[in-house]
Amino acid sequence: GLYYSFNGCTSLTTPPDLSNVSSIGGYGLRHAFNGCTSLQTPPDLSNVSSIGDYALGHAFRGCTSLTTPPDLSNVTSISNNGLNYAFGGCTSLTTPPDLSNVTSIGNYGLNYAFDGCTSLTTTPDLSNVSSIGDYGLLRAFQNCHSLTTGPDLSNVTSIGRYGLSYVFYGCSKISTVTAPNVSNLTEKNVLNNWLTNAGTEVTDTKTVNVPTGATITT
Repeated sequence: GLYYSFNGCTSLTTPPDLSNVSSIGGYGLRHAFNGCTSLQTPPDLSNVSSIGDYALGHAFRGCTSLTTPPDLSNVTSISNNGLNYAFGGCTSLTTPPDLSNVTSIGNYGLNYAFDGCTSLTTTPDLSNVSSIGDYGLLRAFQNCHSLTTGPDLSNVTSIGRYGLSYVFYGCSKISTVTAPNVSNLTEKNVLNNWLTNAGTEVTDTKTVNVPTGATITT
């Protein structure tokens, strides 16, 4: 693949043409554009339907000029570590990639995926996701200071241990979050510190939406 291929290329402005790529195997784009601080436009991934283990891990981490994400609208599942740290530190990114067709997220699938994306105003659409693996969204939106609402996780009926651990840590403006639809959210520490240091700038009402099949006891 393109594993580490353009890592640290600070002057890179135009990515390679990947418009005919339909799947990204394990480690395929891992660290591919990490630290490409001049990259504003990502490669065309609109035909990609499958993301393997670690495939986009750290792929765009530290791309501080990146303003738009790659098109991932055809992706239906994210494998283990598939997007871990993928957009970490992309401080100019205002919108997330389209993940509306994703139904499952593997272990560590989105861990730290958007950590430090301080301009991100919305989360990706995860409303069709039904299963999340261990540490699946660990610190996924950590320090996203512009977020006001978390993703809709009401269709998630299976989630692994520490699945949402620290997911909104430091999201100072967040006021509305939705829990997964799991009967015992204290089991496996699913919600471990998920709202630590979150909503600290919100003076109005803060809302936790709890689906009908879920129970939050603390």
